[in-house]
Amino acid sequence: MTFPTFEDFINEYKKYQKFLDSDSAKEVYDFLREEDNVFRLINSNNNGKNALFGVLPDLESNFQNKSDFDFNEGFVKQCVGSMVKFILGQFGYHATVQRDMPKGSFIYFTSSMRYEYREGTEKFKLIQKFEIVPITDSEHKKEEK
Repeated sequence: MTFPTFEDFINEYKKYQKFLDSDSAKEVYDFLREEDNVFRLINSNNNGKNALFGVLPDLESNFQNKSDFDFNEGFVKQCVGSMVKFILGQFGYHATVQRDMPKGSFIYFTSSMRYEYREGTEKFKLIQKFEIVPITDSEHKKEEK
């Protein structure tokens, strides 16, 4: 089983069909489904914040000013929220309540969903991997400056 694609998202949320040919919308979906971003969404949610809070600084800075997927439009912001809902649903998280973001924290997004984990509903799980690597002499010298 492979993780659902942007096209799978559009098939599930047909009201966003107009974004099917939007490169920017696909790039936002691909960004949100990256393992480290899924971790950030889940971690933010599990720490009592809105799920989107975990990725919003990068999302806004990397994808603002896109003419084919403009964050100034409410429908686009709803689409992003639905992408998060679709992605987190794959991991057993289900939307519970919409909450405001901290005032002045972000440019485009002022609220987003919180989620609860429901065991037995997940289709995928996120495995966190750590790697231990040696520190080089040049890295030590940088720290001394």
